[in-house]
Amino acid sequence: QFSNNGNESEETKLKKKFADKYGIDFFPNIYKYSERQISDNHLRTTVDRINDSAFFKSVLGIINVKVDEIRNAYNTFHNLGSKGILKDLENKINKKMKTVAKCFNDLYRIEKETYEFEIDLESDSIFFIMKRGEQSIVLDYQSTGFKWFFNLYFNRKFIYKIIKKICVINIWQGRRESNSHQKFWRLLCYHYTTPLRVHVL
Repeated sequence: QFSNNGNESEETKLKKKFADKYGIDFFPNIYKYSERQISDNHLRTTVDRINDSAFFKSVLGIINVKVDEIRNAYNTFHNLGSKGILKDLENKINKKMKTVAKCFNDLYRIEKETYEFEIDLESDSIFFIMKRGEQSIVLDYQSTGFKWFFNLYFNRKFIYKIIKKICVINIWQGRRESNSHQKFWRLLCYHYTTPLRVHVL
């Protein structure tokens, strides 16, 4: 309990002192993570429906590619009949996807083999392709742990909420997270911003 003597309360002074020293708020932000399941059905869309796909919008947001850029490429493709237009954009996107995969692999760090992600722009469909080593993989057949991590990694709305904050994160109610998952959260936040304190409940 803080006194209210003077023009500035002790609480206000404490918060200001803490913010000046550490550059962050004194009181934590508390978020509960609700997993958004991603399945193989979400890894395929069309140019007409891409704006309705939360998954593809998340991927495109990560690599800073606008939906309109994809639509324009498909319009040009349909008008001119040149598949090279789509191939050029596909190559541009997949260069950026290498960075996405590198971050994913750096954070996952469970298996020796690394994962690769690609976007395939076909004439009538758009695919998100995953590989482990040289082998293509099916998301629905992967382990529960991998799918948990994959779902979180591409849930950027949640990730962007927690960066630059002191966080208390409740992953699963009634279950204490393992040290490996606590380490993951710290690595994730470190990747996106300066080091910060994350408390996992």
